[in-house]
Amino acid sequence: MPLYSKLADGTLALRKGHRKVTGGLESQTLYGGSGGGATPPTPVGPTPAGTLFRRATMDGASLTGPDGFSSTNSNGGTFTLSTAQKRRGAYSARCTDEAQTANAAYARGLQDVAPLNLSEGSEFSYSSGFRLDAGYKASNKYTALMRLDNYYVKQPSGTDHLGIHLDTGAGQGIYMAREQTGGATPIRMGVLVPHAQIVEEQWFHIECFHKLHRTTGQAVNRAWVNGALVLDTTEANLLADFTSPWSMVRYGIAATSSAQLGSPRGMYIDDCAVGVGGILGVPA
Repeated sequence: MPLYSKLADGTLALRKGHRKVTGGLESQTLYGGSGGGATPPTPVGPTPAGTLFRRATMDGASLTGPDGFSSTNSNGGTFTLSTAQKRRGAYSARCTDEAQTANAAYARGLQDVAPLNLSEGSEFSYSSGFRLDAGYKASNKYTALMRLDNYYVKQPSGTDHLGIHLDTGAGQGIYMAREQTGGATPIRMGVLVPHAQIVEEQWFHIECFHKLHRTTGQAVNRAWVNGALVLDTTEANLLADFTSPWSMVRYGIAATSSAQLGSPRGMYIDDCAVGVGGILGVPA
C-alpha cells in the first residue's frame, strides 16, 4: 500500500496507521518525536506534494553537477565519491572526520538554495540517506547530519541554523533543532530516533518538511524516518531576529564538536534532495 494517499485537492496525506521501517533502525519503539512514545504523531493537516529543486544521486560519477551537489568542502576530514556502499544507483558520497585538527571537523556536500528565497512563510523539504560506520556512535559527541543555514549572507556570527543532529548519550539520538552561532543553547524541537535505536552499517532515510515561521502555532515541522512520520510540531522554526533567507543545505558530517578531537569516524550519504512546497517523493 502506498505511504501517501492523494486528496481531492491534489495534496498527499499520510495514510493513517502506516508504519514503514526498513534497515538502519530498530523498530520496536521507533517514534521518539512529540509525545516520545511508540505511537506516531497524527498530522494536523496533510503535507502537500513538493517540487524537487536539486537531488544529489552522484549517478553521473561526480560529486557535483546536475546529479550532484552545488559544491563540497571538508576540514579535518575527506568527502569523496564511493562505490563501496550505495543506497541506490552506483555511487554514494563517503564522509570521514579524521579529527586531526583543533577546529571542529566537517566533510559535507552543499546544495545552494539561495535562489529559492527561503524566508518566513516558505514551505520546503530536504532529505538524505545515511549509513554510519561501525563504531560511529561510540566515537561521536555531536554531528550535524543535515543543516540549513544562512552563513554566506550572515557570516560569521549570528548565523541561523535549522536541521537534523546526532548526539551521543542517554536521552540523546537523532533530533531536530534550531540555533544561532554565538547565541543561546540550541532549541531542540523533538527527537526523531532515540540513540539506542540507531543501527550502524545499515542505510536509513530522513526527510523533513517545514513551513517557516517565527511564531509557534504558525510554523510546521515534520520528519519521516524510512517513510514513517516520527515528528510533527508547530514550534517556531525561525528565531525572533531572523532576517536573512536561508542560503545553503549541508549534508553528511556537516558540523562536529571540537571535543571529538582524536576520535575518527565516517559515514556514507546518498540521494540528498531539497525542494519547495512540500514532500519530495524521493523513495524512502
